[in-house]
Amino acid sequence: MSVASSRLTLTLYVSGADIRSHWLRLALAEKRVQVDIFETVVEALPEDILALNPYGTLPVLVDREVCLHDPRVALEYIEERFPQPPLIPPGPVEHARIRQMAGRIEREWCLPAEVILLNRDAAAIQRGRKHLRDSLITVSPLFNELPFFMSQEFTLLDCMLTPVIWRLPQLGLDLPEKPCRGLMRYRERLLAREGFKRSVQPCRRLEEST
Repeated sequence: MSVASSRLTLTLYVSGADIRSHWLRLALAEKRVQVDIFETVVEALPEDILALNPYGTLPVLVDREVCLHDPRVALEYIEERFPQPPLIPPGPVEHARIRQMAGRIEREWCLPAEVILLNRDAAAIQRGRKHLRDSLITVSPLFNELPFFMSQEFTLLDCMLTPVIWRLPQLGLDLPEKPCRGLMRYRERLLAREGFKRSVQPCRRLEEST
């Protein structure tokens, strides 16, 4: 029997500093899902899970026979598997809007943040920092209108944005105070949530559990 199918509880393998890993940790924390979370590297993953992950990436979400290595697919799986509290508003129009905006968040904010955090090329880091700073300043007025990103309620989009917004100091972004006041208040609301606090708690390392 494979490791994936033999597990009775949901299992999430993450990279500690990875933004996409944090998406899933936050979604699960908001829904108060019981999950085993292991911090690891791809090379330490069980062989049967590596065989189901052709790209050799983290995070990996395992739910018995289901093994998901695409973080956005895993987010939607979590939403459908554990529908309460909902992180996607009901109806096809809202579902489509969330999915479309999720792609923009990944391209416009998550990818540049990863360039800053993971790249050793100073020029690439500078370009990523400029792109992310300019983009956040541009969208900051949106956060003056609603408590969460384009919504009255915390949604999947906030799960994707929170890991970036939390890391603003680590990303070295110096945002202008007045134009970004709404964004910084949004950040305060995110970091005050119990789900966020649970999502950054230390987790076990995979090699320590074997």
